[in-house]
Amino acid sequence: MYINIKDCKVGKKYRFDKHWHTVGNEEVNLSYMTGTCVLNKIFKNQPKILGEHEQYIYIKMHVDVPAFQGEFENKAMFCFPHDHHYLDVKVIEDEHILPR
Repeated sequence: MYINIKDCKVGKKYRFDKHWHTVGNEEVNLSYMTGTCVLNKIFKNQPKILGEHEQYIYIKMHVDVPAFQGEFENKAMFCFPHDHHYLDVKVIEDEHILPR
């Protein structure tokens, strides 16, 4: 069953549904690619932005994604509420995914 990206659990492996991720001026197709959630943090001790607390979700990809190299450390990063255009991103948990 698919869940919203905001509901990912750290340490769990996921596969994206259809998803294009923006990195700078580049659109990266992550559709059906897999990764492990390495961060899902809500900053409740910080002031709200746009009416909600910031939430950062990082997915460490299981294959090298050229656009995510360097400072991104091969992670898809979601920063809400700033990345409101990603609110409909869906993933499916898959315990059978083998990380590389």
